[in-house]
Amino acid sequence: MLGSLCSVSAQSGAIVSTDKDSTQDIQFRFQPQINSEPLKLGRSYYISGLEDSVSIEKLKFYIAELTLYNAEMTHVHISPATFLIDMEDSASLQRSCAIPKGVSYQKLSFSLGLDSAIQCSGAKGGELDPTRGMYWSWQSGYINLKLEGTSNSCPARNHLIQYHIGGFQSPYNTRQSLVFEYDHSPSILITMDLNKLLTEKNITENFQIMSPNQKAMDFAKNLPDLFRIGP
Repeated sequence: MLGSLCSVSAQSGAIVSTDKDSTQDIQFRFQPQINSEPLKLGRSYYISGLEDSVSIEKLKFYIAELTLYNAEMTHVHISPATFLIDMEDSASLQRSCAIPKGVSYQKLSFSLGLDSAIQCSGAKGGELDPTRGMYWSWQSGYINLKLEGTSNSCPARNHLIQYHIGGFQSPYNTRQSLVFEYDHSPSILITMDLNKLLTEKNITENFQIMSPNQKAMDFAKNLPDLFRIGP
């Protein structure tokens, strides 16, 4: 079963349509991977660059401002504006959205993390509910990405790797924007290659980032490289 049914709004902001006669469905599927295999929480994966194994126990991140652009770079915002990808909730990995028919789109963009308007407005409900474990406080805001796991190479207590990447105030705004070419497919696979994250340096040196700071900024700047369209 696909996740949330989306609607769409044009650039003018005047149109929100779920009329089946004027829209077509587009499906987004998010697939985090290790060693080119779909991630399974709790499974041990051997990482060649680390020469050791890593097990991921938790992975969550916010996707926001999902947008399609036509050749004239007129854009169509797809709603809901924000949703949480959570590996513990398989339904969250798939989203079915309605977009206007008869328009040829060239590019797809979204942000990894939440903008300052959402962050400054405090805790909310739904996918932004603090009970989902992605909210620090009114001062620090929401966590944009959370990854936790273990590796014997990690020198932390119990070999625990913890990345809680957030922050929205200058100079530590960790939100990242991503743009991709779009081939008009009605089904889009967005792959997240975790091997690029599970490097020897991250596991043995930068194994714990838990607050907005320069380490979080440096870590966040590499996150867009993890994502691609296709398998």
